[in-house]
Amino acid sequence: IGSAARDVAALAVHGWRVVRVRPVDLFPQTPHVETVLTLERVS
Repeated sequence: IGSAARDVAALAVHGWRVVRVRPVDLFPQTPHVETVLTLERVS
């Protein structure tokens, strides 16, 4: 989440916003979860 927050903050400055965040379990039976964010450009 830390790197995603950093990246989204950088994109927000350039007119992007998060519209959806989805967890993805790419590593079953571990505590690790990846995230997929859907962004849209704010006009």
